[in-house]
Amino acid sequence: MLAGSHRNAWPDETGTGGRTNRNTHHVGLVIDNAVYVNELPLESVKLHPSVVRNIDQHLEQQLFVRGLIASYVGKGVRVIATGVELESEWLTLQKLGIAGGQGFYFSQPLNQIIAQGQIQ
Repeated sequence: MLAGSHRNAWPDETGTGGRTNRNTHHVGLVIDNAVYVNELPLESVKLHPSVVRNIDQHLEQQLFVRGLIASYVGKGVRVIATGVELESEWLTLQKLGIAGGQGFYFSQPLNQIIAQGQIQ
């Protein structure tokens, strides 16, 4: 499996009560057998932007993402795309079954972190 992962602990002031963030980031960045992934209570994995970039034009990337989604669907783990910049990328990712995305296609970067309670 391709994965680059880490776990983040968010401080209490973010509104998470100090709970551990169970997400894997930058999937596709490095090659790793990632046996430990099956042992962690993951909620989501985030694709590295290099996997997402021009995915509408690259069948190998589409096959990788489709396989990754299929491997996690039974475990209840969502696959999120990062670095989505074009509508064509987003449309392709949706067809592949991606759970969500983030990137310039959706909005420009924010200057600060917004806590969940501040979102209207």
